[in-house]
Amino acid sequence: MTIAQITELTDEQRDLWPEYRDKWTALAYAVAPIDRDKAGEAVKMAYVLAGYDEPELIYCDSPRAGQRIITETLKQPMGILA
Repeated sequence: MTIAQITELTDEQRDLWPEYRDKWTALAYAVAPIDRDKAGEAVKMAYVLAGYDEPELIYCDSPRAGQRIITETLKQPMGILA
């Protein structure tokens, strides 16, 4: 299967570029909490469409909280006490 690559933008795409750039920049810097149900369904659907099993999702309130969960999860199978 050949995957088409975009090598040039149309005039319409070029005109829309600033609007999409601003939209995605605002989303990248958004600090509002995500809708966990919507995000979870999107992630699970992406995995299924790619031919993978649905993942177990773990939500964290911050990167630091995520790091703690990962650390604790990795310690358990090794028998290391926290």
